[in-house]
Amino acid sequence: IFSSLESSSPTPCSPLSGVGVYGSDRKTNKAKSDYRITASFLEVYGDDILDLLQEGRRSLPLREDTNGCVSVVGLKNVVVHSAFDALKVLHTGTLNRTTAATLMNETSSRSHAVFTINLECGINNRNPNVDDGVDMTMSSRFTFVDLAGSERMKRTGAEGERAREGIKINEGLLALGNVINALADEERVSKGEKVYVPYRQSKLTRLLQDALGGNSQTLFMACVSPSDTNASETLSSLKYANRARNIKNAPTQNVDATALELQRLQALTSVLQCEVVRQRFDKDQVLDGSERVLDNLEDQQEQSSIGNVNADVEALFSRPEVQEYLNNLYKKAQEKQRDL
Repeated sequence: IFSSLESSSPTPCSPLSGVGVYGSDRKTNKAKSDYRITASFLEVYGDDILDLLQEGRRSLPLREDTNGCVSVVGLKNVVVHSAFDALKVLHTGTLNRTTAATLMNETSSRSHAVFTINLECGINNRNPNVDDGVDMTMSSRFTFVDLAGSERMKRTGAEGERAREGIKINEGLLALGNVINALADEERVSKGEKVYVPYRQSKLTRLLQDALGGNSQTLFMACVSPSDTNASETLSSLKYANRARNIKNAPTQNVDATALELQRLQALTSVLQCEVVRQRFDKDQVLDGSERVLDNLEDQQEQSSIGNVNADVEALFSRPEVQEYLNNLYKKAQEKQRDL
């Protein structure tokens, strides 16, 4: 992520990001970009969500906004500027995770952990023929989840509090498995049937709702043992991961739809301005510019960015008589608006 931000190459930072990170001074796009990256780290311990970056171990509530996005109220987000800063946050949170000794592991994880990196890219597209540019924000989220392994009481020798923790771990994994099964039900999806996904069975599945079945790509890594004594656990883990492999999503860029529509309308305004000036001043020159803007408007469906008109058209629009003509049009439009 960070190496891509420092580079001026137009290559996206990662196929998992859902938003491409580009240089801010490309020939075809003079948009100014501001980036902000934050990191958070939490654990799901039993029925509680705990912030691993804060000293207080109080349970944090989950909230869902009008768009269906789930967030943790009171979760600390740390601004990071480099890979070293992100790893430092990860290390700090790991030291605060809940662990305990069992017969199978001296430092067994007693919770599911979720490490999240949020990337926000603010873009301002300036068109020389429009007074103001359109501010757009593209967002992307990397969610790294460390699932605690399922436990068999006979193998772990867990008793009392350890046993209750193991039960909660297995409940979370079972709920996650049900969600994966619903998302990977190819037979029902192929028939066009609406599949109910039980995200609300546990707090873990609600937290991972966007990362599993939302606007995302999912990568599942299974940790297995080469020992023959753990053959049954290894087989179970591989089957679990194989089900997740069948999840199929179609991620798109996370862009504010209102800002995107406003940007499209401003591009259309630019085209109409070119047509008006063409009729009154320089037909051949501005016609070429308006066609270029129309081409950029069509490309916007894939790039969410609008290129500026060529240098010849910019020079024409800077002529005093053209500016005076456009100002008169703006004044008439404002008077008409007041009359309405």
